[in-house]
Amino acid sequence: MVTLDGQLLTTGNVSFYPDGDGGAPAYGQIDAQGRYSLKTGSEAGLMPGTYDAVVVATKDPPEPYDKTGAENPPIPITPGKYGNVATSDLKVQVKAGGNDIPLALQSAKK
Repeated sequence: MVTLDGQLLTTGNVSFYPDGDGGAPAYGQIDAQGRYSLKTGSEAGLMPGTYDAVVVATKDPPEPYDKTGAENPPIPITPGKYGNVATSDLKVQVKAGGNDIPLALQSAKK
């Protein structure tokens, strides 16, 4: 389950990057219930180990194009630090067999 400030996050992408052992990253999408499942390449799941998790969620801008006709970029939902393996503080441990790893994101404190 993925949450942002205690509320379900119902869109976005999750990636797990191996922590220092050079394996392949795993990717998945967050569903409408805040759940995610990961694939490594075309294979479901990932190898046991320690991973850095990255979560990115955006929403469409209210106006798809600006006054010049250029496309407006998506609006970030998740704080930027979670979108980069170098800055995300989400560390997870994957064990053999099924895993249920909640990811709790927090907005930046003001």
